[in-house]
Amino acid sequence: MDKEGTHTGKLEARLVGGRQSAGRLEILYNGTWNTVCDDGFRDVDAQVACRMLGFGSSGAVAVASDTFGPGQGRILLDEVNCLGTETSLEQCSHSGFFHHDCTHNEDIGISCETQIVLPEARLVSGRSWEGRLEILYNGQWSTVCDDQFGTEEAQVTCRMLGYRR
Repeated sequence: MDKEGTHTGKLEARLVGGRQSAGRLEILYNGTWNTVCDDGFRDVDAQVACRMLGFGSSGAVAVASDTFGPGQGRILLDEVNCLGTETSLEQCSHSGFFHHDCTHNEDIGISCETQIVLPEARLVSGRSWEGRLEILYNGQWSTVCDDQFGTEEAQVTCRMLGYRR
């Protein structure tokens, strides 16, 4: 028994403020929906939360707390630390139910996407391995600005185009 009374069953999770597979994480505890603080919340913790929601967890990620907006009510969990093998956040270490140093501006969001779709890219006005980079976005080809575009970005682009280096 904790200060809030006896917990009467398994924790349930839901996503709010986003879409079916991504949103602010909320946990049902003793009949009330509560939020989870982003302090220390990592992708491995998101994987466990996604498992609670019935998603495969391989592509799960923790998302910046302001992405899906602040929640309301109480903050249930803080300093969540999962190993990755758990089926519920309840099995992970945390600071205790309702023990936190957070505000709702720190409510964690998660994405349970199991498949990442990379944008389509092409090179124009050059040879097959060089040219102006264009990305297909919303059905329209657009150019990419070169500000801050360096070697790492070029390597990612080459991989998108199917080149190894």
